[in-house]
Amino acid sequence: MKEKRNTKISRTAVFSLLLFGALLCTIAIQMRLSGSRNLNQFYDVGKKYIVSYQYYTVSYPGCAYGADGRYHVSDNDVSLPFYAGVKKNGNWNYVYLDLKDMNREKMQVEVTEVNTSGEQVSRQMAEVGQGMNEIQISPQPSNGVILHIADQEGTVFRIHGMQFREKKSYYETSKVVKMFLLGMALYVAFVGILYRLFLKNVDWRRIYGIMDWITALYGRIAEALQFVGARIKSSTAGIIRRICFFVMIFLMLYTEAYGSYNIKNYYYIYMLINCGLIFVIALVSIEKGREKPDWKNPMMFSWVIYSVLACVSDIIVPKNQMFTGVMMLTVYGLLFFVMAGMKKSIAIYHDFMIGVEISYFITSIFCLFCRPIGDMFEGRYNGCTISPYSYAMYTGMVIAVFLAELDRWLLEKKNKVYLVLYLTGIVSALYFVWLTQSRDGVLAVGICGLFFLFRVFCMRKVENYGKKTVFAIGVCVILAVPVLWIQDWCVHNLPRQLGTTVYFENDNRMNSKTFQEQKEEITEQELGENLEDAILPGNIVYAQDMDNSSGSNRLFHKAVSLDILSSGRITVYREYIALMNLWGHEKDPYIWGRKMRAHNAVLQTGYRYGIFVMIPYTVMLLYAGYYSLCYLRTNWLKKKSYAILPLSVFSSCFVMMMLDNVERNYRYLPWLAFYLLVGFLSQGENNKESIEV
Repeated sequence: MKEKRNTKISRTAVFSLLLFGALLCTIAIQMRLSGSRNLNQFYDVGKKYIVSYQYYTVSYPGCAYGADGRYHVSDNDVSLPFYAGVKKNGNWNYVYLDLKDMNREKMQVEVTEVNTSGEQVSRQMAEVGQGMNEIQISPQPSNGVILHIADQEGTVFRIHGMQFREKKSYYETSKVVKMFLLGMALYVAFVGILYRLFLKNVDWRRIYGIMDWITALYGRIAEALQFVGARIKSSTAGIIRRICFFVMIFLMLYTEAYGSYNIKNYYYIYMLINCGLIFVIALVSIEKGREKPDWKNPMMFSWVIYSVLACVSDIIVPKNQMFTGVMMLTVYGLLFFVMAGMKKSIAIYHDFMIGVEISYFITSIFCLFCRPIGDMFEGRYNGCTISPYSYAMYTGMVIAVFLAELDRWLLEKKNKVYLVLYLTGIVSALYFVWLTQSRDGVLAVGICGLFFLFRVFCMRKVENYGKKTVFAIGVCVILAVPVLWIQDWCVHNLPRQLGTTVYFENDNRMNSKTFQEQKEEITEQELGENLEDAILPGNIVYAQDMDNSSGSNRLFHKAVSLDILSSGRITVYREYIALMNLWGHEKDPYIWGRKMRAHNAVLQTGYRYGIFVMIPYTVMLLYAGYYSLCYLRTNWLKKKSYAILPLSVFSSCFVMMMLDNVERNYRYLPWLAFYLLVGFLSQGENNKESIEV
C-alpha cells in the first residue's frame, strides 16, 4: 500500500517563512530609505559616524552632567566638543543631534566645525529643539564640531544621540514600523495564495532527504575509523577525552591572555589544533554496532543549512576568519554522528564537564594567588582572562556544570564529599561572577539558577530528593562564610603581599586609570582622535562603565536610556542591521571609530555570512532549547542522566550569545559548550534512551 504523503506544513516551516518574510521586508525598507539597490549593503547612505556617548555622559566646564542624565548649563559661555573619533578628516555634510527632556522649546547654538589639527573649518548658527535636529555643516574635510552655548544659563537638556553623516538619511521610527507592517501583510497574503495554489500539495518530509545522504557519508567515515575506537577501552577513551577538553579550555584562556586570535596565521593554527582535538575525541568514541542516527529533525537540518551557507559565503567573500562551515561539516559532523550513535551518549558531555571542573580548580588557585582586584580597571574582576565579560562567560558555564552535578547528587546516593566540592564550586564561581559586575554574566547565571530552582521545587516530594535538598542548603550556608571570606581576602591582598601578580601581554584593563582621570589628561584635539583607543580597551562595549566614578554597583546603576544601560549594545545592534548584505563581510565594521563585534550571535552570524543565514541559525538555537526541555521531561527521574544539564547549559549559553561575542570559533567556553550540546541533542525528540555513566 502506498504511503500517504504528509502535505501538512510544519510549524518550523511556518516560522521559517515568517522569518524569511521579515528579512525580505527589512531589505526592502533599507533599500527604500537609502535609495540604494546595492546587494553588498542594503542600507547604503554614505559615510557616517555615530558619536560615542562617552562624549555626552561626562561634564564639561560650565555644563555639568547631572544624576538625572541631563546637562545643566551654569555659565554664560559653554563649549561642548564632539569629534568623529577617527584620525582622518571626513567629508561630513550633516550633524544630527537628538535632544530630549529640554526645559525650553528652542536653544541657540553656534556650531564650529574643526579638523584634526584643531583648525576652524566653518562656523554657523543653529536653532535646536526637542527631538532630532539636522544641522548642515560645510562639506570641507573636518573631524568634529564644537557646540557653543552662549547666554542661556539655566538651560537643561539631554543628548540622546549624535551622528556625523555624508547624506541626509534621518527618518522617523513610526514610518519604518508602518512600512514593515504593510510589507509583512503583503508577504503573508502572497505566501497564503501560493500555499493554497501550489504549496499545500508538497510533501514536506522530502526536504529531510539530504540528512540521509549526510548520515551515510559520516557512516562510511566512522566505519573506516572504528578500528581505533574498538581497540581503546571506554575508561581510557574517557581519560583521553577529558585531556582533550582540558587542553581546549587552556588554549582558550591562553589565546586571550597571550595569543592573537585576530591574526590570520595564529587563527588558522589555533583552529587546526582545536579541530584536531575534536577529531581525536570523535575517533576514540566510535563504537561497534552503532545505532543509525535519526537526524530528520529541524535542529540538525538547520545546522546543515547554516554550515553550507557559511561555506558558500566564504567562497564569495573571503574572510579574515574563515572555514566555520567546513569545520562544522567535517570534524563536528563526525563528532555529532558518533555522539548520536553511542549507547551512553552522555559520556562525552560528562567528560567535557570534568574538563571544565578541573580547569576551574586550577584557574581559581591562579586567580587567588596572582590576580588582585585592586589592580583592575574600575574594580571589576578580570580573573584569569583580560576582561570582566569574558571571565563572566567562563564562570557562568562553570556554574551551569556544577548545578547539573548538584542535581545528579540530589537524585542519587553519592558520597557527601562530592556535595562539598560541588557547593564550594558554585559559591566560589558565584562570587567571581559578581565581582565581574557583568550584567550578561549575572543574567545568564540567574536564569540558569531559576531553572534549577524550578526543578528542585517540582522534585520536592520525590523520595529523598527533598530531604537531601534541605541538607544541601544547610551545607551551602555553612560553606559560604569561609569560602567567601577566603576568596575576598585573597583577591584583595594575597598577590600584593606575596608579589605574585601576573600581567598578561594582552591585558589592558590592569593598572588603568579611571575614565575621568584619563579624560582630564587628554586635550580636546586628542580626545577626538584617541578616545576609543585610549579608554575603550579590547573588543568590549563598556562606555557606561568608564565614568562610574561614584563607585556604586553597576548592576543596579540607573541609566537614562536603554542604550546606555546596555553599554551601547542598542547602537551596535542598529549598525549591524544597517550593514547587512546578501553575501556577508570580510571584516567587522567600525563603530565609534573602531572595530566592534555585534555582541549578539544571530546578528554576528548574519553580518558575517549574509542576512539569510540568520534563518537556519535562529531555528537551530530555538530547537536546541526545545530539545533541552524534551530531554529534561524524558529523563526527569532517571539516575545518571543529568536531566537538568542540557537546559542548564543552554539557558546560560543563550543569554550570553544574545548579549556577547560568543559566536567565534573556539574563542570562549560557551561556544564549545553550545555546539557539544547540539551534537548531544542531535537525535531530537527521539533521544529517549536510558543513559548512564
